[in-house]
Amino acid sequence: MAGELIKALIAAKKAFKPLMKTRENTFFHSKYADLADLHEAVDAALEANGFAVTHPLGFDSKDRYGVSTQLLHVSGEKLESFYLLSQALEPQKLGAA
Repeated sequence: MAGELIKALIAAKKAFKPLMKTRENTFFHSKYADLADLHEAVDAALEANGFAVTHPLGFDSKDRYGVSTQLLHVSGEKLESFYLLSQALEPQKLGAA
């Protein structure tokens, strides 16, 4: 169970800064938030509440290549998701994914 992680995540979310849209999409004439904007909004609150985020590459149970997103907590609990990468890519291209 992820009891400590959930409590800490609730506390972290209360401390998140507003996500600012600082980048301009000139094609659609709109603003958007990029990854740096996201980090600015959440990193300090996540760290203060005992979290780390990692994105290791690996294989799923069917031996397909992909990238995980792991939300790790100091309690040892974690939340994880897995995104499959194209299986047609060459190893050099997978490393750049």
